[in-house]
Amino acid sequence: MLATVFVFCYVWSVGGNVSSKDWDQFDTFVRQQFEEDADAKLGQGGDLFSYEIDVHHRRMETWEKSVPTFKYDKTKPFFDLLVPNIDSCRFGFLLEKLVSVNKSVLFTGETGVGKTVIARAQLLKLADEQNILPLFLNFSAQTSSKRTQEMIVPKLEKRKKGALGPARGKRMVILIDDLNMPKLETYGAQPPM
Repeated sequence: MLATVFVFCYVWSVGGNVSSKDWDQFDTFVRQQFEEDADAKLGQGGDLFSYEIDVHHRRMETWEKSVPTFKYDKTKPFFDLLVPNIDSCRFGFLLEKLVSVNKSVLFTGETGVGKTVIARAQLLKLADEQNILPLFLNFSAQTSSKRTQEMIVPKLEKRKKGALGPARGKRMVILIDDLNMPKLETYGAQPPM
């Protein structure tokens, strides 16, 4: 099982930075590295990005088996609907695991592929399950560090002198949508956010 988990982590840590158009090439590379390791029970058919770890059966299974069925809710606004698919499952899973161990996550990709929708839905789900207080910020080239502070501070409460934090028993997770460089200051400096 350890070898299979290692391959999964290897694919998503190193290969997670690879553009999806190059996944096949990376898949071939990884399969060649582990072809003589019988303990690494690699999924057959499709690329390794299409597989998750099934801990009960101790092998890799396709993400398709984890995709929940979509149930239409008439009371939800149209733009709040998320039809689950393989990408929402795998990226939601990775986000959940990294957030649960206090690691930062950066989703990259082309415009319109659903990065924000997936991250937002997963954080709202985690808000209920893990006492997480999600904060959603939308950045633009006009966003300043002062404006960023003005958006965050009201969501925090005073803990002790000079210390702010989320409500007791909660962790705050900030989703920054459209991470851009801040607006240039008068003399050309770009302060960090």
